[in-house]
Amino acid sequence: MYQVNEKRLYKIFKDLASISSPSMKEEKVIDYLEEFSQKHGLSFTAYPCGKSRNVMMKLKATDVSKKSVLFSAHTDTVTPCENIKVIENETRFTSDGTTVLGGDDKAGIAAVLEAVLYISENKIPHGDLELLFTCAEEIGLVGMKAMNLKNIKSKLCYVLDSGGPIGTAAIQAPYHLFVGTEIKGKAAHAGMEPENGISAITALAGIISKLPSGRIDAETTTNIGTVSGGKATNIVAADASFALEIRSLSQKKMKALESKIIQTIKNEALKHRVKVKIERNLEYSGFCVKMDSPVIEHFEKACASIKIKPRYEASGGGSDTNVLQSAGLEAVNLSAGMSKVHTTSEYIKKSDLVKLSRLVTALIDKA
Repeated sequence: MYQVNEKRLYKIFKDLASISSPSMKEEKVIDYLEEFSQKHGLSFTAYPCGKSRNVMMKLKATDVSKKSVLFSAHTDTVTPCENIKVIENETRFTSDGTTVLGGDDKAGIAAVLEAVLYISENKIPHGDLELLFTCAEEIGLVGMKAMNLKNIKSKLCYVLDSGGPIGTAAIQAPYHLFVGTEIKGKAAHAGMEPENGISAITALAGIISKLPSGRIDAETTTNIGTVSGGKATNIVAADASFALEIRSLSQKKMKALESKIIQTIKNEALKHRVKVKIERNLEYSGFCVKMDSPVIEHFEKACASIKIKPRYEASGGGSDTNVLQSAGLEAVNLSAGMSKVHTTSEYIKKSDLVKLSRLVTALIDKA
């Protein structure tokens, strides 16, 4: 069932993967999608987002009794992504080892486009289809956050942006909190009168040494990701800063850890006689999809139709799914089959790309 056109699918993927599209520079991918829409009778709307655009493509229902389905993937990739050379062998696609491949998330886009072509050519009845392709996902879900999601019609939403075997669904993902701290000490000549200065860097080191880091428990992590400070070795540093993140599947645990960290920063600042300015921002909310929800029922029906066993997992990372969920939409994040993402060793198996496109087709057909 659903014998998608493998040769065409591979070409779509290779064409997309060959396009350089770092975050906020996705224009050539957007041009590709617009041309695809014009050629195959989909509506195309682009929504400005900073220096880039999000894209919504729609295909009208041929059977109004069928439910509307939304599929989403992102158009940007991490770097290095200039002059990508897609290498194809009998079983997989890779880059030449000097860049990423871009299967994250061009695999998701390609699978959706081929599924749309397949159902159209084979006159498979379907409800309204909404294809949302977002920019700048890799730098903080920027594109999806900029969308007005109130206009989405679909009650069944699938983001194709996860790893693992095809048929894997991330039904839980964490809350993600950013905490940045600026430290103000007192400058002095480091050789002539260091005792008259208060080193912000020394205070920073003292503060960081007291903070929890890494895996806190099965649901919670924290990481100090950046530090900076000072101007020269002959000046007692007056300024320093650091930034950390907290992730947890539990909002309660995230808030408790945040309180502990902020209190520790303040206590240590007093000890070191420095002033601190703390900034916190919830990057996105977590979610947990109930196993008896309509989207899970639909997903399992589609998997059964192509003899794929569904797998469920909790993810430690965020995706556009978090934003959809925050807007009140039932969404899950499905595996797109990519492996070793965000590295120059990235690859995707041809068989997984085919399975993914068949799964998308089944999700359309079984709505």
